[in-house]
Amino acid sequence: MEIILPLLQLIVSLSVLFIWTFRYHIIQKEFREFKIDPVTRNIVGTLKISISTLLIIGIWMPILIAPSSVIMGSLMVGAQYYHKSANNSIEKRVPSLLLFFICLLITAYSIQIG
Repeated sequence: MEIILPLLQLIVSLSVLFIWTFRYHIIQKEFREFKIDPVTRNIVGTLKISISTLLIIGIWMPILIAPSSVIMGSLMVGAQYYHKSANNSIEKRVPSLLLFFICLLITAYSIQIG
């Protein structure tokens, strides 16, 4: 159990950091598809990168884990909403859905431990 929580935190954080940095062109395309303006896209990106960073810091400062995972999970719910409203295939919905469920596990584990 001791290794599971940090591992889940790293999975979510590194996944989000990877997509919002190295695959930013995909984010730009999706947000155009969702008809979301670039300012909002950049705000969402800043928030996701910040929360990812807090999840990593949470490995050493556990008080940050639950709030960070709840916020990240909420952002993944938002992603699901926009994927559904754009009639995206299930393949495009799976990553944010998996990250949402991992955020639920992180939240549950961190509350149980804390």
